[in-house]
Formats: sequence, C-alpha cells, structure tokens
Amino acid sequence: MKRRASVAQRKYSDCKSANDLREKLSSEGFSIFSWQDGPGAYYSPHSHSHDEYIVVHSGEIVFQIDGEDARHRR
Repeated sequence: MKRRASVAQRKYSDCKSANDLREKLSSEGFSIFSWQDGPGAYYSPHSHSHDEYIVVHSGEIVFQIDGEDARHRR
C-alpha cells in the first residue's frame, strides 16, 4: 500500500531553547538528532518506511510533495 506524504505543522512555542525543545520531544517519545544542510541542499525524490517529524529550530526547509512546495521557516 502506497502512503501519501503529508505535512503537518505543530508549534512548540513554550520551548525557549533548543534544549527545552529536545527535552519536550524526547518526553513525547521522539528519537532526536540534529541535522543541518547548507543553503540549496537538494535530495532526489524518495520516501521512508517510517513517519518523520521534522522541527525547524532556525532557518527554513522546503519539501516538494506531489509537485507542490511546502515551506516551513522559523
């Protein structure tokens, strides 16, 4: 069964620092790791066999899903 990608946005406005955010997400059961790309980084179309939840701590990320851009910045 093919899964359709989706983007949901949830804010953690009560987190005042990256450490606060890490602690809160960990307490919710997320596996946490930091990741950073330089400007203009590109990944060819792909999918994952698991759900991912990406939090933009600073900067911007743009996903293209079904030909449409989903832009998130902080």
